[in-house]
Amino acid sequence: MVASFKTWLLRAGLEGVVAYSVVFCFSMAALLPYAPFCIGCGYVWGLANGMIVQTLAIMLSSACIYAIGRSSACSAARAGRGCRQWTELRLEIDADWREVRAAA
Repeated sequence: MVASFKTWLLRAGLEGVVAYSVVFCFSMAALLPYAPFCIGCGYVWGLANGMIVQTLAIMLSSACIYAIGRSSACSAARAGRGCRQWTELRLEIDADWREVRAAA
């Protein structure tokens, strides 16, 4: 079964890379372990091509997880507008690190 899936990924070409990247993205968002995907990627595409495919999958996954975190932060901000602790925390989060460093 694994060998037939490897054959499908290789024959699919770019579609196989996209399919792997999407599965990797959803798996990372669900907090599944990272290492088996790297090993599997190396098994399917080899060292050089596998590194390229894995790098693309990591970038897609990071962007997707960032978007999820950003959208949940925005909804939390809307829900907690009256909350004083959230307002103070939000000011610290939005502060420029150079301003914080200069004040210290």
